[in-house]
Amino acid sequence: MLVLFALLLPLSFAAAQSPAEDSARARLLFEQKKYADAASLLETIRREGHPAPMDLILLGTCYTQLNELDKAAAVLDEAALIAPQNVSLLNARGNLAFVRKKFADSLELFRQAHRLDPEDRNAVAGMVAALSNHGVELFGQGKVDDARKEFQEAVQLNPHSVPALRNMGILELEKGDPAVAAQYFERALSISPGDVGLLKLLFLVRNRQGDTKTMMPILDRLIDAEPGDPEPYAAKGRLLELDGKKQEALEVFRQAVDKGSQDPLPYLRVGEAQRDRYLFHDAVARAVQLISALEIGASQAIGTSGKPGDLQGAKLITSKIEDVRVTLASSLSLLRQIDGDSLFAQDLARLQSWYPGSVDLLVALGRLYQEKENWRDALAVWQTILKDHPLDEEAQAGAGLALEKLGDTEQAITAYRRARELLPKAPELYSALERLYAGREDDLRQVLLDISYRETRNVVLLRELAKVEGDLGLQADSVKHLSRVSEIESGK
Repeated sequence: MLVLFALLLPLSFAAAQSPAEDSARARLLFEQKKYADAASLLETIRREGHPAPMDLILLGTCYTQLNELDKAAAVLDEAALIAPQNVSLLNARGNLAFVRKKFADSLELFRQAHRLDPEDRNAVAGMVAALSNHGVELFGQGKVDDARKEFQEAVQLNPHSVPALRNMGILELEKGDPAVAAQYFERALSISPGDVGLLKLLFLVRNRQGDTKTMMPILDRLIDAEPGDPEPYAAKGRLLELDGKKQEALEVFRQAVDKGSQDPLPYLRVGEAQRDRYLFHDAVARAVQLISALEIGASQAIGTSGKPGDLQGAKLITSKIEDVRVTLASSLSLLRQIDGDSLFAQDLARLQSWYPGSVDLLVALGRLYQEKENWRDALAVWQTILKDHPLDEEAQAGAGLALEKLGDTEQAITAYRRARELLPKAPELYSALERLYAGREDDLRQVLLDISYRETRNVVLLRELAKVEGDLGLQADSVKHLSRVSEIESGK
């Protein structure tokens, strides 16, 4: 987005190299993008004394292009002593500030140049670039209204500025207005129809709107623009599947797999069609990786949430995680069908060792051990999960069951009670506590009674308390708690 200056002076060549001829030659070298050669020639002019302001401005611009920014600043400061209000100088200094990412300073310098010469196109181009980038900075600081003003001014100055239009679209999308965002992206695409980034943004908007009719043409354009990118194929396969065109979807999914998509669904579908266990391995691996990435994204969205839109974004990510978990579960189920239980256990353990941070794979392994009544291994898995994720409900309940089966009653009670805190309305957890408190019903009643003072509207808890009290012959207390259940359920 650098502003390059066409400093047009008459070019003339004679046998003798005069300062004017050296200056003209330097400009020619600059136009040919031979910045080092141009700078060398201009430095010679500078050393010989009395360089023209335009020579110094061009030398400073060469240094900017060569990323010798301190040299550029020194030379442009020298030019400012001679011609402080020169429009080209202001543009050159604005360009230097832009390269240094001092966008506010850059904008002010380009504004000064524009005020001196409203017709100078370099000043306008510089303002548009600086406004777009400074607006991004303001948006990142949470100054959304100020960012909007900057983006709007950039669009007013140049209605054909793709970066300015893109930024306005992104701002509207973040604000929660996908319809307006789509208008900006469409305008930008009318100027730059092959811009892959814009196509992806427009697809994101249409996907958020649920507008499947417009999504397919966008995907086709993405495939034409970048035929080696696997993700548009995966997305197209999903759309075809939603439309009931399963065979067409499968063919597109095959292309996504061949090109190495990160979406687990194509591997699941092709693996299912071919009964290929290695494709199920790929589906599992990609699902695990995607879940991890999405969890990080959701955590960041919640952690930095200062606006309702942030939380909405976190909810969308959480919903996506659940969709991926469905794919993961299906992949594991089909892998088990092909493997058989013994080989599946080995596969699952191997996958878990490859992706040790995946709670989902550990849970699947724990479920398998539990189903096979391999209680010691099941307990080891659940305890591994709880070490890093003490609030995992299934792991707490699973640990309780494993401990119960292994005869460790007190530890099982502790695990079940922790699970109940996480799932206070899960009837099976109260049934488990009933089993373990057999012969000590008075103790169980006291436990439930204590909890009821805190969870005053938990009807599952109150029903269980009433049942225990009825078994103990405390009919009045039992009736009282059942009456409270009826009141709660009637809305009181």
